[in-house]
Amino acid sequence: MGFSDDYMDGARATLLDYLGESISYTVDGGSPKTIVGIVETLGCEREQRDVGVTAVYVARLTISLDATLGIASPAVNDTVTINSEVWTVIETLDNEGGMIALSISRSAMEERTGGDYRRTLNTARAKRY
Repeated sequence: MGFSDDYMDGARATLLDYLGESISYTVDGGSPKTIVGIVETLGCEREQRDVGVTAVYVARLTISLDATLGIASPAVNDTVTINSEVWTVIETLDNEGGMIALSISRSAMEERTGGDYRRTLNTARAKRY
């Protein structure tokens, strides 16, 4: 390793320490591994379906591209658990300086509809009324 490689390793570790959070990354078909990643929530779209309203959340996850600090070969269909919520890698994005950005997504049923009723599945919201 040269000076540049040593510098980048230190810079990646510092960036992840400062901005990152602990997540569990599971390579498709593999075992979970706890790593640090930078999570940026991008938004949520609500989709009306026959059975109700589903919220689809999208975020950007930046991780280190090495086996020690991160994942050496992240790919589409890998899963990431963040605060007990399971996300799926839907796209690999930028790959610079030993870091990679991944587009991740998760969906959750917000309301179930059918017949002549609407029932909220989110019990916390239902208790407020």
